[in-house]
Amino acid sequence: MTWQAYQPAALLIGIPLAVAFLLPFINILFGKRKFVPTFVGVGLALFQLLFGFLVVLPKAMDKPIFVFMSGFKPPLGIALWIDVFGAGLSMLLWFIALAAFIYNLSYLHVHDEMRFIILTMLMVTGATGVSLTNDLFNMYVFLEIASISAYALVNAYRTAETAEASMKYLILGSVATSFVLFALILIYQGTRSLNMWDISFKIGSMPTGTLWLAIASLFVGFGVEGAIWPLNSWLPDAHPAAPASISALLSGAVIKIGILAMVRFMYIVFAPVIATTKQFSVFLMVIAALTVLVGEIAAYRQHDVKRLLAFSSTAQVGYMVLGIFSGSPIGFVGGILHLFGHGLSKALAFLLTGEITDKVPDRDLNKAGGALSGISVAYSNLLSVLGLSSMPPFITFFSKLFILMGLIQRQFYWAAAVLAIGSIVEASYYGSYLAITSGSPLKWDRVSWRTVGYILLASGLVAISFLSPFVDSFSQGLLNFTAGTQMGFDHAVFNVAEWLINNGWMWLCIVALFILANLSLHAVGYAGLLISVLVLVFPQNAAELLGLSAGSVTSTILLGLLAVGAAVLSMVCLSGTGWGKNKSFQINAALLGFISLLWLISSNSLLSTLVAWEVLSWSGLMMVVGEGNRELASSYYGWAMASGLAFMFAVTGQALGQNWWLLALTLGVLIKLGMFGFHGWMIKVYGESSPVVGAVFSGILSLGAVVVTFKYGVENYLMFPVVILAGVQIIYGGLIALGKENLREILAYSSLSNMGFLIIAIFLSSKALQGAGLGSNAIVSYAPFIFAVAYALFESVLFLGTSYQRSNKGVLLSLSVVVASLASAAMPLTSGFLAKWSVYMSSIYAFSPLLTAVLMLGTILSIAYTAKWFILWLGSTSVTKRGVENVSLLVGALALIGTSFIQLGISWTGAFFWIVLLTLLATIVMLVPFFRKARQEGEVYTGSALFEPERATMQFEDLFYPYGLWLSKAAAHALEAGYTYLTSFFDFMADVVRSTYTGVINDYATYIVIFFIAAFVIGRGWLM
Repeated sequence: MTWQAYQPAALLIGIPLAVAFLLPFINILFGKRKFVPTFVGVGLALFQLLFGFLVVLPKAMDKPIFVFMSGFKPPLGIALWIDVFGAGLSMLLWFIALAAFIYNLSYLHVHDEMRFIILTMLMVTGATGVSLTNDLFNMYVFLEIASISAYALVNAYRTAETAEASMKYLILGSVATSFVLFALILIYQGTRSLNMWDISFKIGSMPTGTLWLAIASLFVGFGVEGAIWPLNSWLPDAHPAAPASISALLSGAVIKIGILAMVRFMYIVFAPVIATTKQFSVFLMVIAALTVLVGEIAAYRQHDVKRLLAFSSTAQVGYMVLGIFSGSPIGFVGGILHLFGHGLSKALAFLLTGEITDKVPDRDLNKAGGALSGISVAYSNLLSVLGLSSMPPFITFFSKLFILMGLIQRQFYWAAAVLAIGSIVEASYYGSYLAITSGSPLKWDRVSWRTVGYILLASGLVAISFLSPFVDSFSQGLLNFTAGTQMGFDHAVFNVAEWLINNGWMWLCIVALFILANLSLHAVGYAGLLISVLVLVFPQNAAELLGLSAGSVTSTILLGLLAVGAAVLSMVCLSGTGWGKNKSFQINAALLGFISLLWLISSNSLLSTLVAWEVLSWSGLMMVVGEGNRELASSYYGWAMASGLAFMFAVTGQALGQNWWLLALTLGVLIKLGMFGFHGWMIKVYGESSPVVGAVFSGILSLGAVVVTFKYGVENYLMFPVVILAGVQIIYGGLIALGKENLREILAYSSLSNMGFLIIAIFLSSKALQGAGLGSNAIVSYAPFIFAVAYALFESVLFLGTSYQRSNKGVLLSLSVVVASLASAAMPLTSGFLAKWSVYMSSIYAFSPLLTAVLMLGTILSIAYTAKWFILWLGSTSVTKRGVENVSLLVGALALIGTSFIQLGISWTGAFFWIVLLTLLATIVMLVPFFRKARQEGEVYTGSALFEPERATMQFEDLFYPYGLWLSKAAAHALEAGYTYLTSFFDFMADVVRSTYTGVINDYATYIVIFFIAAFVIGRGWLM
């Protein structure tokens, strides 16, 4: 082991101790003026940070620093051991302290300023001493300084609640430090030394029983300080009682000294023993896993904001311990980095609770609606939640990925499962928390000292995430710290610095478009339209810009998806209506979703794909948070986290050479697509949100899954169960859609049904592209692309159209909705027909008549529920000649017609021509009633869909009067003449629909069944 001497490093402890004791005299010197103690604290924190970051930490990252006190070398003299971990933690402590001092300037009317600042200085200095000392007794002394100061600070408000919490903390903390002191006595008795490195060479001479008693005592003592379950009972009471700034320090940094002390003892003092005792490492892993589960479940059940965050801190400690003691180098690095990322994120979250407490004194989350709706606090809240839930680009994303990789590397699969479960639960309650506190309309908030504190911590969180070369060097220093355990870091797999530099342009695009969106929403809409046109007009240039192979079919498909996403973005931004409560979040989310789609298309590695996928997820989170509905946000974010974790497992599996990585990737895609069984979030989000949410999810976010499957494929071993579930999904979604009366609920279930079509197309296409016996017909390979394009366009138009259900409908709007409805019903000369046709042909090439029949039945249902949707949308309002304001939706309508002529393995001769012709004729016959003059029979208008009722409303059967009845009767007679078996099947189908509707729609469904059977027969070539 190599080290360096640098005596001035002792100033990191000496200066703050001196300032804390001299502060009363300094205050007297300045006439006991207000703000003097606080500004002294700010100056002290700035000195510590500048000296630490510019001088001490760079040296520690090169080689650990030894500081010999009083001129005596260890083991006789007291020494400081400043490695990268300890120096980094001390910088974290003082950075949070700086934010706390500034924040507290807004609360001087509540606290005794002098008392508060001195105690905070002592608490942080004590924690710094624990981080830097190499002497066990000094560690105990510094631990007592930090603990006693914290006991007093918890009781800062001096109420019954704070006194009780402080007393509980005092009792448990005293027990903890007593265990630590007892362990130190045992160690000194056995080794006659208090220097950590000296003890590590002598520890083998201790009796085994005494040694393990000391280890157990230290685990209990520092387990209390680190809030590890079941020793964390003080934390949930201490946080609600303490001021927000002290809670930020306690949870953000002070409890981390318990983790640091455990690392010191396990990797230095007891390293020779722990290395040969695997059972103790497993014990620590089990305790860590229980800490995760108990902490997350307890947090999920909380209504007190601070208790929620406190239990969350306990769970985060569990993640850190899982990584640190996994025995894997990358897991160790992940655990330590998670400590820093969580420290900043949680400190910011606790500072923000001050805003909530001001408005809701009892901190009840149910009463805190819109408590963080100022622009600065809302976006700070968003950054905090994203950091706490480990979303990119924040360092907590990489740290959790490293932890997971370490667990898989050491075959702790059960611990990896615990990490996944805990993360999903965590995302659920953080989604709810964010929707409640920041789901209201944003407003400009008054700038105060508190605002400066928020911005400082948010900036620190972003900085530590993007200063990747520093983080990279820091990681190497961490590995050098581990006492020669031969840990190596694989830069070829995860070089955070190189990755962020290569992808920095994407983050610049995000920032630039965010600024543009807040300046002019229409400018973004026109930009989206321009991007769509440029991609189509200059495909080779676009392909080169995105790193695609210009002219290849894959490039054409990916650019087509990009053009569609840009067109949907244009429609959303130019429509000007249909937004939720927090329009600012939703505007930025729409932009972010498009950029993440762009990122997915241009990504050249699975890691970049994972990051873009996660950005796609948190753009969806911002969309649903903008609704202000906690249940929506909780449901969506939980499932989005599950999808992201599946991708994270895929990246881990691929990096470690595991053959199951594609299986994990496929599960992530299926969750995002809302496959039957994973579809709960889709129904809630699509059916209960604003029109813009449904348009963005269906028109932009859903395209990301198609991009991923084209790049990586899917696991074909899952085909059989997935296709069965997708078939059930098609029928289930269609039938439920028929029974709904709400426009967006119909679209939600229709989306569920359409996703079934898309999933089947994806799997059949993947099998064809892998040469698994589906032939070489291009339409099979590109069916997912064709279907995704059509679905994105017609579904987004229909969702945006729901904004005008109860208003006059302009001609352009009506035309757009009619075209989108025809596409949804799979009518010719729209891409909806081409989409369904491509999936039919895929099933035919797969030699699956049953699957083809299910697809046809799903199409029949889509015709029926689309017809009902259109009638409900048309309502009782008139069509006017005006409506230029809705011209944006015409973009989607024209695209639906234009994309129906995509030439991908389809010949407009032979069977396809006759199918199109027959369907067109049938469509014209069915649509004639739309243009007939309305006839009044009593108080009911019949014979036309476009009319202006005065006292009556149109009934569903009016759409098909009189033609549907005549055609269906003829079809029924024809069936009865020769097809007994099929007649029973049709009767069954009619009964299914009749359970919801009465009238000619049942016979109409029968007629359509006959028509599609004829199409199927011709498609198979049985009559040719």
